[in-house]
Amino acid sequence: MTCKLKGVHWWALLVAVAPVAAWGGEGKTRLEVREVEAHEIDPGIDPESLVVSPDGMRFAYIAKRDGGAVAVVDGKPGTRYAVVAPIAFSPDGKRYAYKATRDDHRWTFVVDGKEGPLHGNVRSVTHTFSPDGSRTAYVADVPDPKAPNRSQNALIVDGVAGTPYKQVEGQPWFSHDAKRLAFVAGTGEGPAFRMFVVVDGVDGAGFRQIGSVLHEVRTKAFAWSPDAKHWGYSAVKAEGGEVVVVDGVEGATYEGVRGPVLSPDGKRWAYPALRKGKWIVVASGQETGKEYDEIGELFFGPGPGSLAYAARRGKVWVVVVGGVEGKEYGRVGTYSIRFSPDGTRVVYWATSGPRPPPIFFVLDGVELGAYENVGANRSFAWSSFSFGPDGKQTVFAGQRNGKWSMVTNGVEGTPYEAMPIFNPAIGPQGDVAYAAQKGDALVLVGNGVETQPFKALLSTAPVRFHGPRSFHALIRDGNRIFRAEVDIHDE
Repeated sequence: MTCKLKGVHWWALLVAVAPVAAWGGEGKTRLEVREVEAHEIDPGIDPESLVVSPDGMRFAYIAKRDGGAVAVVDGKPGTRYAVVAPIAFSPDGKRYAYKATRDDHRWTFVVDGKEGPLHGNVRSVTHTFSPDGSRTAYVADVPDPKAPNRSQNALIVDGVAGTPYKQVEGQPWFSHDAKRLAFVAGTGEGPAFRMFVVVDGVDGAGFRQIGSVLHEVRTKAFAWSPDAKHWGYSAVKAEGGEVVVVDGVEGATYEGVRGPVLSPDGKRWAYPALRKGKWIVVASGQETGKEYDEIGELFFGPGPGSLAYAARRGKVWVVVVGGVEGKEYGRVGTYSIRFSPDGTRVVYWATSGPRPPPIFFVLDGVELGAYENVGANRSFAWSSFSFGPDGKQTVFAGQRNGKWSMVTNGVEGTPYEAMPIFNPAIGPQGDVAYAAQKGDALVLVGNGVETQPFKALLSTAPVRFHGPRSFHALIRDGNRIFRAEVDIHDE
């Protein structure tokens, strides 16, 4: 669902609000559609560079220009650089940043269109924003204070360089309130090289490696509690074995561990650990539950809610919630577990054999349907299932006989060829919106009623609500990109 570009001018065609014919359908719902912020696409666009903000309101891409490149954000080109690296939006979508190389070969990060400090090299690929978007951080080379002809790494936070280290990893972690910051650094040579976590400017204990050798990527090694009062990480000891460190206190040594998860109320933590060839769960320092051959991602329910995870014993998978095993399956989605907003309900996808189909969601222990697929990308193990604000409403995408339908409270909607964005959007008042492919066109659907056809949804663009009963999506129509805003009305 992409459109090839033809030669067009690069300037943006700004349309504040362009009306589009309202479109309705049978039933009691009417949709009113507006075309907002239309922009002409730069002919030098690198299609692979196109990104969309998490809120689905903004877009950006890199375009070739005069032997170099420019970042085009919301249709407006920025300064020309020799090289422009990937563009990243802040979690709230209000800010953006990208790495750029000047013609003098010095690197900088451009944040909201303003060039930051210049460096000989920037280790980070993308800028890291705090969860609220208020702060920024990245890793760059700085002169070694003891040997100016050599360089070291330093974390640049809000444009200010911190303490230099021999090595600083490129993924720092801001706390949820953006007031605290942690990152991984290293020092020493050869066998004496040690890595450690720096929390609020204080170096932690040295380890051979931060993060598990056996079972995780570095970005998942560290976690803050939601209240920012507690933190933890996994590490490999110099003498062998792996541990989890919580608030600076090292736990028991195991053959392997995974990074800890902290409960929403900040009072508990848990992680899987490998002991004598079997995996167990360690909760707040105590070994709990049964032994398994494999344990997936851990999930805490809201507030003081239960701990849930998928576990395998031989060829059989179960989901464990609050220490109680559910029904046995041939396979379950280890990352698909979801709690309702109030923490009283839990859902995951499962299949009876080692591979789907059939595949279904298991909600509160009850199997929903038998589908060829349920909107789950099994390579990454995420699912389409969504709870409504009150936890009672349920929505997911299911495929049957080659067609996709959105299943709302157990009722299948209109079948479509495909659903580009599997995650449905649920509004504050329980309205359901999503995008679907109808023939060679795209339609937006609100409460089962379709808009008029569009060319294509912008790649990776989500459908999002921006008002009590209003949602939007970014549309690509030939050489234009615009935002379609849709209001839901009851007749």
